[in-house]
Formats: sequence, C-alpha cells, structure tokens
Amino acid sequence: MNLAYLAYPPPEVVERRGRALAVLDAVLSPEWEERYFSFDQDWSAGARMASARNGSGDEAFMLFSQGECVFKQFLHEVPQRLSLAEAQALTEVQGTAGALGPSPLLGEFLAEPAFSTEELTELGWYVPGVRHWVVMHPAGAVTEDSLFRLLFQGDALLYAAWAGDMFELPVPEAAAELVFRHAPLTPSLVQALNPEADWESAREEAAGMGYPVQPA
Repeated sequence: MNLAYLAYPPPEVVERRGRALAVLDAVLSPEWEERYFSFDQDWSAGARMASARNGSGDEAFMLFSQGECVFKQFLHEVPQRLSLAEAQALTEVQGTAGALGPSPLLGEFLAEPAFSTEELTELGWYVPGVRHWVVMHPAGAVTEDSLFRLLFQGDALLYAAWAGDMFELPVPEAAAELVFRHAPLTPSLVQALNPEADWESAREEAAGMGYPVQPA
C-alpha cells in the first residue's frame, strides 16, 4: 500500500466545484443515466455527497460534512485493489493519528453500503489541522485516469473540452465559467449551454443540489 500527502484544494472548494460540475452535466444531459457527475445536497443530516461514474464500471464517491471530506474511487481497469481491512487497520492506529488525522467521517463513509467500499482503488480524506489530504492506494496502481481530476483540478476550460467530447456538443467556455463561479442559473444561461434543455427541469434540479437559481 502506498500513502501520500497531497495539497489538493480544501473541501469547501472541491464541494463547490462538484456542485457546479453536477449542474453542468444536468443541463447538458437531461437523461441522468448519461451523466458523469452528480451531487446530493441532502445525503444525510449535515452531509453532502458528490459522485462520478463513467458508464464503464469506474465510480467515485466523495462525502462532505463540517469541513471534512472522505472519498474513494474504483477504476475497473486497474488490477491492483486496496484492501479495506488493511486501510481500516492503518487509520485506526492511534500512534499515527497526528500524521494521518483519522476523520470521524471516515468511519461513516466506510460503513455505507452505497459507496461499495469493498471495491477500492483509492481512498482518501482531508486533515483540517494541517490542511492536506491523505490518499492511499495499492502499490503499483496507476491512477492517472482519476475520476476526480475535474473535481480537484478542473476549471471551465478543462470542463468545456471534456464535456464537448463526452456529450458530443459544443460547450461555451464562458457559460461554463459562470456556473463554476456559481452565478445564478437563468433561462439564458441554460439556453447558452444547451439550446435543447428544459429550463424548468434544469432549475428544479439545480435548486435541489443547493445551487443558486433564478426564482420561478
């Protein structure tokens, strides 16, 4: 098992980006099954959940609560697997708590059946005290095709290029940038992103994700 400490953006930035990605996908793809990113504003009391699926067996989940975040991803073409039991044992070692910063949210995450934690390529969480991410994955695993690339490092330019290929339609970078900035969703913004999208459906979905929308 490999363990890394990474300087990704803090959870509030990643969560905001995850919400924007899910709203963009919802506008560009009215059919939920064809979307890549989703966001659940009311996953549980005080917790929100971002997820990503590529339709080929890869999946990722990210849980946010009170400044903390835990995530996992499963890449089906990566033969190496992370042992859940080994990961749990490592995070429970009290002597390494200062370095690993075990999160109370981690136990909740690992116990959630919906996250399929028996299928792990990568597991990570944020340590607020030192503002870094702890990420573990099996030795030899190549994770360059991470589902989290846009969540951790994405912007409107990257998304527009990616979504144009994924949904086979042109995605205006300027319109995507407005969503990344959390500008209120309006009929004109929806129209700019996807002329065939239904405004009322897009407004309802975005509001349900906690994204600002123009009042009905």
